[in-house]
Amino acid sequence: MTGQTVGPERSGSCATVVMVIDEMIYVINVGDSRAIMSIDAGSQIGVLSRDHKPDDELEKIRIQAAGGKIYRTQTFAKAAAGPGEKDLYVQGPLRVFPGRLSVSKTFGDIEAKRPRFGGNPNVIVCDPDIKCFKVQDNFDFIMIGCDGIFERLNNRDCIDAIWDRVSEQINFSLKMGGGEGSYKGGKRDDTKKRGVGGNSTSNTRK
Repeated sequence: MTGQTVGPERSGSCATVVMVIDEMIYVINVGDSRAIMSIDAGSQIGVLSRDHKPDDELEKIRIQAAGGKIYRTQTFAKAAAGPGEKDLYVQGPLRVFPGRLSVSKTFGDIEAKRPRFGGNPNVIVCDPDIKCFKVQDNFDFIMIGCDGIFERLNNRDCIDAIWDRVSEQINFSLKMGGGEGSYKGGKRDDTKKRGVGGNSTSNTRK
């Protein structure tokens, strides 16, 4: 509205970016989104980013060294039903002060960063992690997801879900008279499907 004073933007966000330039892959991460890669038809999982959360040991050390604090909230859930019982509280996620955020690297969030809002510019930061590596023939695909996905599904669940969808599409194509195509021969060996845990690493780490 005309004449209305608009204050500074106080929201924030995270970002995970993957760029493929010629034969090189670059992964840039700020925050708690995540990039993972299917390798050898899903028999291996490459973890391409590190979640910037206060429960990460490197982030914990960095936060505390910068003068920040890590704490956990709890929410009242249910009153005690009778004598000798206690009220029930639900434990919340670890958070960072200043900012009261459950993530330790973000863009924006000036209340966590600007001293005039009670923030500390060295606690919640936006310095990215950057990894680069060369494309290999056994790389299948890269998945990028926000924290909400990985709070419900582990890395293995995500990769398997994508491969299940790929298999559905291939089967549909075959029923419609299409060919299998050249992608991994059009099929996935299910004997490999459960061979690696959800947090396995690969030679893509550098």
